Amino acid sequence: MIAVIRGASEAPYEDLSEAKRLQFFGNIKPESLLPQNLADPVLALASQEGRIELGAPTKVLLSVMNWRVLDQHHSNLLGKGITCRVKPGRNVTVCGEEFLLETAINNLVQSAIDFFHQWGICRLGGPL
Repeated sequence: MIAVIRGASEAPYEDLSEAKRLQFFGNIKPESLLPQNLADPVLALASQEGRIELGAPTKVLLSVMNWRVLDQHHSNLLGKGITCRVKPGRNVTVCGEEFLLETAINNLVQSAIDFFHQWGICRLGGPL
């Protein structure tokens, strides 16, 4: 992250080819999102500390949540060559606190990324 900031401050003074300049500036936005992507989950979990009761349960369509979580992990899954499949079919609905349900699925997908062999297959969905 610090390298991105340092590079952004030095780039205007360097003699870069047009292709290198476009590549550099094309990388700034994704790299600048890294700190936010790291901080947001930590802040969300911190907001749950100290709670003495669960929030109101809601009905959540499992396939929609699965796709949302997979979208968040897309680049890491691609980087490791892991294929994730969401089981098609019935619209399975689960009832619970949406944040906690999504956190649980996020943890499962992150474990797949951390522990699956390269080119593994992860399947989500269906009745549990």
